[in-house]
Amino acid sequence: MRKKHRRKLAILGLAYWFLFVSLNPWKPVYGAASGNYTDLLPIGAAGNTTVISNGSGWSLTTLAPSQTFGDALSRAPMTVFQSTSAITISNSTTQSTFTAVSGIGKVGSTTFPATWVATGRSIRITSRGFYTSSVTATSWAWDVLLGTTSIIISSGTVPGGNSTNKSFSSTALLTIATTGANGTINAYYDILAASGSVVSPLVFSTYTVSATTVDLTTQLTVNPRFYWGAQASNNSITFTNILIEFLN
Repeated sequence: MRKKHRRKLAILGLAYWFLFVSLNPWKPVYGAASGNYTDLLPIGAAGNTTVISNGSGWSLTTLAPSQTFGDALSRAPMTVFQSTSAITISNSTTQSTFTAVSGIGKVGSTTFPATWVATGRSIRITSRGFYTSSVTATSWAWDVLLGTTSIIISSGTVPGGNSTNKSFSSTALLTIATTGANGTINAYYDILAASGSVVSPLVFSTYTVSATTVDLTTQLTVNPRFYWGAQASNNSITFTNILIEFLN
């Protein structure tokens, strides 16, 4: 008799507990990802939803993500090289890699692995600074090597003669069109500079090439270069800022 009585009391107690919980409008809501998130909320797979609850009355249900990022985050723009001190190339007709001139302060590397290579990825090389030229204008030239292959060269650009400490800027953009041992690069080089008594920058020249062939299966070094077309005693160019970026 006592066992039956205890069994009835236990069943009755469970029934009351179930009724209380089912009628309680402030019951806690727990989800697949409950917890404290001060900065980031968890996002699951594309078919999942996420439920966040404080366990005492409110809950937040997020919809499944509408897109996936995949490799996009690893392809975010990033600076891979930057100069930290000014360097000067004076009166030289020898092609000089201005990211590797002796004495230049720098952060990062100009070498990138073959695993980075993919169709559509781009490299941007930017430089800023000032130049001084002789009374008779002397041409200068800019080019970019990937490894030992010249991708683009701006030859015959003539800055203003008798110019002292005039500003310049240069931007090279290399985009991978196809990959492989016979990979191709589309390239663009834009050089701007102030000249003589002109204060604002002038466009000296824009150079483009399409489908330059280069082996993109091995590690490569980006070598931006500069040289004067002829020697003159007071020719000099000073690079105050040099930046190399992987854009995607």
